Amino acid sequence: MARVLRQWWTESNRDMLVLSQDKLIKTLVAAPASRFEAVGGTINGIEFAGNPSSDETLILAHGFGSGLGFFFRNVDALLDSNKYRRVVLFDWLGMGGSERPSCRAAPVRGWSEFTTSFCNSRFNPADAVRFFIDPLHAMLEEHDIDNATLVGHSLGGYLSARYALQYPRRLSRLVLASPVGFPEKPHDALPQSKLPTGLRIVDALWSSNVTPQQLVRLMGSTRGRHNVKRALRGRIPHLQESEVDSLADY
Repeated sequence: MARVLRQWWTESNRDMLVLSQDKLIKTLVAAPASRFEAVGGTINGIEFAGNPSSDETLILAHGFGSGLGFFFRNVDALLDSNKYRRVVLFDWLGMGGSERPSCRAAPVRGWSEFTTSFCNSRFNPADAVRFFIDPLHAMLEEHDIDNATLVGHSLGGYLSARYALQYPRRLSRLVLASPVGFPEKPHDALPQSKLPTGLRIVDALWSSNVTPQQLVRLMGSTRGRHNVKRALRGRIPHLQESEVDSLADY
């Protein structure tokens, strides 16, 4: 029931997301795309044919809360380089058009680490990493991809690096584009009580598994889309208005 109400309020679901993704790619990328699904359809992806004389595949891995469609400006230039036999874009499990497992089968924190209320999968860090990189490995094996260049952006950079450490022979190159990392908490970190009020609120929401994407969904379809467009114009000011519209729909 909760999922039905959310889909009604946001006017969105996984199928609609994939349709908006396909529209974005068809509108903003000159090269034709073909479907690239894997792991029984749980992983959403698309591929572009490149230089048939090359034996190298380029794989682009997006960051947190993003999706494969955000690489729309990179695809044609990469194909024009003639370095790659094909360029593959995919969505991490639980993001974009890929399947969203039930909350207890995904790395979801509850409102407190001491309670299971509001769904707490109690994944440890190793479990959380495997949740993402195991489907990636299954995808590469299913499509018999090796000698690949894996490009990871933001959280995708961290996960790509973890994948390369576990399966170094599967890749020929690893490219980290503005990657994130997760160091140990410093001993001199400020306690939450000494943070500014705004940061305390952000920390409390984030620690309770409340993401920016959830806040956008709470706004509903019209207001949520409006605020996404504002965020896109502010963070990526060089976008054309048609690109902003397509990304906001996506």
